[in-house]
Amino acid sequence: MEMLRRSCLLTLMGAVANGFQAPTAQRADVYAIYSRLMTNPRTSYGADKNEIYLIADTTVPGTPEEPCVRFPAEYRRDFDEIMSGFNRGSGERVKLEPAFHITKPYVLLDGSAVKEFVELFSSPRVPETRRKVFKKATDLFRLTDVYFNRDRTIALTAISTHCGLLCGRADWRVLGGARNGQWEERPWVTCDTIS
Repeated sequence: MEMLRRSCLLTLMGAVANGFQAPTAQRADVYAIYSRLMTNPRTSYGADKNEIYLIADTTVPGTPEEPCVRFPAEYRRDFDEIMSGFNRGSGERVKLEPAFHITKPYVLLDGSAVKEFVELFSSPRVPETRRKVFKKATDLFRLTDVYFNRDRTIALTAISTHCGLLCGRADWRVLGGARNGQWEERPWVTCDTIS
C-alpha cells in the first residue's frame, strides 16, 4: 500500500510540474517574440526616432480584426491550430509584464497614460506641458496576444503604433522559430495598415 501511495504521489508531482512547465516555457516564447518585434520596430514615418519605447501595458486586438496572412500549403495544419486559438481568445486582454529583452529603455503605460498619450498626440498641436517621458517618444506601441501552433514552432501576433493625428501603423506578423528562443519573421503577411 505504501509503495502504491508513493507511486501515486510521484505521478501527481510529475503532472503538477509538467502543468506549470508549459505556461512558463510559453511565457518565455511570448516575450522573446515581443522583444523581437520591439527591436528596431517599424514605424509609419521610416526610421525609429524614439529615445524610449512607450508600450501599452495590456494587449489589444490586431488591425485588421481578421489576420491577413497566407500560410504555405505545407503549413495548413499549423495555420488551423493557430486560428483555432485565435478564434477562442481574440477578445481577451492580457496584462503585459516588464519582461522584454531589448536594448532601448521602455515603459509600460496603463490605460489612463495610453489615453493621455493618444489625446495629446492626436491634437493638431502637442502642448509642451506633456509628461517628461512623452517628450522622449514619438510612438505608442500596442501588442496583441501571441497565438501558437500546437508545437509552438509558428506564432501569429500583431503590433501597432500611434504617433499622432493620422500617423500610425498596424501589422500582423508571423514568426517561426526553434525552441531555443530565436524567432524569425515569415513572409506570409498579406497586408499592412499605414496612415
